[in-house]
Amino acid sequence: MVSPSLQYDGANTSVGVQGSWLIFESGSEIVRFSAAGAWLTNPGGRWRAELSGSIGFGHYERSDPYGHLFARTKVHYAGRRGGTWLGLATGVSFGDYEGTPVELALGAWSAFDEVGVAGSITTTALAGGQYVDLSGAARWTRNNFRLDAKAGAVGFSGGEGGGAYAEVSAMYHLSQRVALTASGGRYRSDPARGILGARYVNVGLRLNLSSRSVSVVPTIIRALAAVEAELEGSDYGSTARLEVQNSGSGGVLLLRVERASMVEIMGDFTDWVAVPLQRVGNGAWEFAAPVPPGVHRLNIRIDGGPWLVPFGTRLEETDFGSAVGVVVVPSIR
Repeated sequence: MVSPSLQYDGANTSVGVQGSWLIFESGSEIVRFSAAGAWLTNPGGRWRAELSGSIGFGHYERSDPYGHLFARTKVHYAGRRGGTWLGLATGVSFGDYEGTPVELALGAWSAFDEVGVAGSITTTALAGGQYVDLSGAARWTRNNFRLDAKAGAVGFSGGEGGGAYAEVSAMYHLSQRVALTASGGRYRSDPARGILGARYVNVGLRLNLSSRSVSVVPTIIRALAAVEAELEGSDYGSTARLEVQNSGSGGVLLLRVERASMVEIMGDFTDWVAVPLQRVGNGAWEFAAPVPPGVHRLNIRIDGGPWLVPFGTRLEETDFGSAVGVVVVPSIR
């Protein structure tokens, strides 16, 4: 199996494309291509909405081409270190199962220090038939290593074509830009998308073309976790809040911290070297040098404690499992 892919993760957006060439034990070949994207609204309390879509087509040897075009909407609720979501999808399918499929899904997730878990149940109606998919997934990250596991079972009306499936994948980062990957297992059949279940083993190399670190957590889950962190105060640094004030040559970073005797900051603008902030008032600390306009990543430390992410920044997880805060310094006109 050869399966190249590209992915882009933004603050609220994720887009990916993937192709694959698969040879079965019988010698038959499959060529597939798919693309998908998702957009998550800004926080509205504990609730957020997600819009996504996918398109795909493929060709099994000695059979007609197949494909799909789907649109999906989800509503997310973020609770304490976890949440739930409800989704509805529909579109068009062509191939062996032509028609207008309708999917209804309910899921839940939870995130801990090194482990994230999720589960869902999805029911799909297509071409007069129906099938139900019950699945669960887990992700464990430590330093530059990530392990993913997924398992589930699917049952079709009429009792044919169902069964259990399971997949395991691992990723080891050799550097910020290069990672080794390995995966294997059995993926499930999906008539709505024309996918036939099969066993596989895959070894590959993943390249990060961006100059910034890419999160090991999917964009949508990361964004929801950040909502919970902001609501509950978890994962962010104490009650410290960062403010950006305009100056003639860039931005001035002002940190408001209660009951602190020393505050330090490090970021891409300090070459990730710890720099002490200057006290400029009761509970106010300032970074002395102007920060140039643009997107910057940083952490703070209070009284020699752990490095933290302040409020007023967007929490982002790096390839190595650590958290940084992302702040935008606007251009001066």
